[in-house]
Formats: sequence, structure tokens, C-alpha cells
Amino acid sequence: MDIQRIYHTVQSLKNQKSETNAANTQNQTGSSEKAGAQQGTALSGKLFGLMPGQTVAGNITDIRGSLVEIMLSNNQSVTARLTENFEYVIGQRAMFTVKSNDGQQIVLVPKDRTSMEQAGNLVLSRILGEAGVEVTDRNLELIKSMMKEQIPIDAQTVQRYAKELALFPQADADTIVGLEKYQIPLNQEMVTQYGNYKNNEYQIVEKTSVMPEEMLHLFSEVAQEDPEDAVMLWNDVMEALELTTAEEGKAAVNPLSEEQKRELLALFGNQEEGAEELVGFQKGEDGQLQELTQLIEAEDSAPEEILKKMQELAEHQSMPKEHLSKLFKNSGLHTLLRSALDEKMLLDPRELEGERSISNFYRKLAERTEKAQKVMEEYGKGESSLAKTTSEVNGNVKFMGAMNEMLNYVQLPLKFTEENAHGDLYVYTKKNLMRKKGEELTALLHLEMDSLGKIDVMIRMTDFRVHTDFTLESEEMLDFIGEHIEELNERLTKKGYQISNTMQVKKEENETETKKKSGESKIDFFQDIVNRDKKKVKLTRFSFDVRA
Repeated sequence: MDIQRIYHTVQSLKNQKSETNAANTQNQTGSSEKAGAQQGTALSGKLFGLMPGQTVAGNITDIRGSLVEIMLSNNQSVTARLTENFEYVIGQRAMFTVKSNDGQQIVLVPKDRTSMEQAGNLVLSRILGEAGVEVTDRNLELIKSMMKEQIPIDAQTVQRYAKELALFPQADADTIVGLEKYQIPLNQEMVTQYGNYKNNEYQIVEKTSVMPEEMLHLFSEVAQEDPEDAVMLWNDVMEALELTTAEEGKAAVNPLSEEQKRELLALFGNQEEGAEELVGFQKGEDGQLQELTQLIEAEDSAPEEILKKMQELAEHQSMPKEHLSKLFKNSGLHTLLRSALDEKMLLDPRELEGERSISNFYRKLAERTEKAQKVMEEYGKGESSLAKTTSEVNGNVKFMGAMNEMLNYVQLPLKFTEENAHGDLYVYTKKNLMRKKGEELTALLHLEMDSLGKIDVMIRMTDFRVHTDFTLESEEMLDFIGEHIEELNERLTKKGYQISNTMQVKKEENETETKKKSGESKIDFFQDIVNRDKKKVKLTRFSFDVRA
């Protein structure tokens, strides 16, 4: 702390002449520079006589921004500027060590961070005590979180928040305070999703990527107990997620490699002599085996069509568990499931032009995952990995719906030809307010792609004038985007927009360098998006002279 000014607050209450009182008042207001200088010299002598290493103790009497006022034990008041991010509260007793003293400026540092925190906790403990709430570490963190979010800490509010915190033992105080502040329903599902968003574990793309493995593991596990139940569960889950229903009018591509085609055909009895006995199929029976063969071999077969035909064959025939196990471990089936899941659970960028394309996508996604959850619960597999993943995706959709009551945000799980990508789209505008003509509309698009890395695109649009500001991870990506930016400009120009662009490489702050190098750092949903909507409130704190 750098001492900015030292002034005398002790007034003699006995045997003082009126002339002396007037002089003291003049010194305090600074109206007499000579008198003020004399006072400062006389009363600060003890302070400026302190040596480095000595200890100074006092009570925090006022906090104004980065300035704190400390009443020392000799009733001398000192105003200091915080040079580090220490958390003090009015009324707290603190101890400091003199770091340096050059006769004109004294630098103080907290003597003991632990002691400082304990002193602060005494003040917070009194708040809990006055509210009739038990003093625990969690409740102390609750008060700190409420103060940080500028929530009143009157007895009634503290009691309500403490009860809610007690209902969710696994949740931290920040989560409960955040859900209440943003008026999001307080239940276990929302608590989980809030934690996922805070920890950047909310991406639908990531959840979808693990579902094929979880599905095949679950089906294989049930097959060891009862093959018929496994086939029924497989059929019901696929139907719930609509993985056997191909989209009409869409060009289809068979995702199977030549090797995977041969393995599947062999498994279903078409490539090895006598192999049909393995699964109980007879060649040509109802034409189903022949139809499956044709679908597997065709280049334009939709994954959903192949999966549907495989299920029909498995359902109509009795498949021994060892052969079901082979099927559920087959890489070709895994590829088909992944392709079908991507089709149903990710967004095709070409379909985003529709007026309600995103809302329709999420409505269908919520319906499918909810149906799949119920199916697994009916089979007694509600605690399986697949059930938990579908539950998290479903909860994610509901959480986004709740968040959109206060801000315009949507997650974009994107499906491209060569790769999938995660996106966040946030529109900077007041919720439920009409935008006026000529008013600027600003949006942030954040993308994470394996090929291009992380990309932030700030879009500003006024009427038909559009400016895009690209922030990229490297000079290499900067050059790549620069080579292709005209393609974007031409497409937007054809739609009647006037385009301008800027591009830059992202500058990292020192504290995030290590995370960036290890690939851990991602967009901070609450820091980069939610907190932008927080109203900046100027806090005013008052101190009172209790001796008056």
C-alpha cells in the first residue's frame, strides 16, 4: 500500500482555546497550507520513524474504490491505496508490515494473509449470526459470493440463500447465487448445467462424440444378460433418437470404408461359406438380407437406411449373444452410428438460413434426448453412461432456454463435411426490445475447429453495412483467412450488404499463456458473454465516527 496522505483526526476535548480549535479546523480542510504542513510534520513523525519490518495495526473504517482508510491504534487515520487485490471489509482489523520507508512515502503490506482472512471472516460471521444462520465455511463463501454479485445481505435474504445452498450439498455458493440472480429454476438439472457452463464442459459436440461408444457398450452389456432384450433396447433407443429415419430430399453418402463393408457383409453371412449359420439367416429370406447387401455396397446409401435394415434382420431372427457381441464391437456399426448421430444432433450450416432453423433444431433435439432417457429408464439403465450423456444434452438445451430469458445466446454444434465444430453466438442487444432503424447490432461468433483453431468474429451491422473483425490464434491462420475473405464478401454483397473487414492475431494475457500452450483455455462463457450484460453499478460506502 502507498500512503497517499496522513491527517490528524484527534481533537482535544478538554481545555482547548477557541483559537486552537479554529486552527485545527483550518488544517483539516487544507485552507492553510502552512498550518497543514506543520500538522503533518508533527503528527506523522511517529509513522515516518517506523523502520522496515515493523508492524502496524488498525481498523478498516472506509473503502472507496482502491482507497482504504485505516484507523491506527493511536487514533491516527491513514488513507492508503491498494496495490494488490486484497479483500477487506469495513470494520475489519488488519495488521501490516512496513515494507519500505524513505521519509516521504511508506509502503505497507499485509502482515499475514491468513490472519487477514480470519479477521474478515469475523465480520462475515457476525452477518450470519445476525441472520440466525450457522457459521460454516460454505455459508461464509455464500456471503462473499452475494457481496461480489451485489446482492443485499439483509437477514431475510441471507436466510433464503442459505436454505437453498443447503438443498444442494454438491453445489458451490457461486452456483446457487448465480442461478438465483439470473432467475434460472433452482433444481439439480440446472445446478449441473450451470457448473458445466462455468467449467466450459457444456459443448454438445463433445457429448455427441462419445455417444456411439456409449451406445455400443450398453447394448453389448445387455446382450450378455439377454440377447432379445439387447435387440429390443437397440431398436427402441435408435427409434427414440430417430437414427433409423433418413431425412427426405437430402443427398446421402455411405460413410463405410471398403474394409468395413466387407466385415459387415461377412458378419451377416454373405462373404464366408456357411457364415449364415452364425446368425441364423437364410439367404434370400424375405429379400431382407439381399436388400442389406445392396445398401451396404451402394455409395449413396444413407447411414439411417443401413441401420434400419440391420435392425429389422436382428429383430426378426434370433441372434446368439456371441454374434450380437461381435456386431456391437464392429467398427462399421460404430461409423454408421456416428454418422447418423451427427446428422440428428448437430447443425448443418447450410440449414441456418431458415427463419426458425435453430429453434426447430433444438426443439427436435430436446424431444429426441428426452425420449431416449425414458427408454433407458424403462429398461433399468437410467444410470448408464449413455443415459447420463443424453440427460446432459437435454438439460443443456433447457438451460439455454432459461438463459435466453435474459440474453440472446445460442450454442452452435456444427457439422461440416470434414469435421465438426463448436460455436457460440451471442447478440449484444437488450432482450425483448425492438431495435431502432439505424441502430448498430453487434454479435460475437466464437468457433472452435481442429483445422483453424479458435476463431472469434465480432460482427457489427448498421442497416445493410456490415463490419467483421476476425481474431485468430496464429499468423498462419491470419494468412489463410485473408486468402479466402473475398469469398465471404462476395456472398454477402450478393445479398445486398456493404462489407468491410479487419483481422488480427489474438494477444494473450500473461496469466493465460500456460493454459493456452497446453490447449486448456477456451472461451469463458460467463466472463466473455454473461458478464457483458451485468450493469455496472457504482458502489458507495460510508463510514461513521461511532464516538460522535
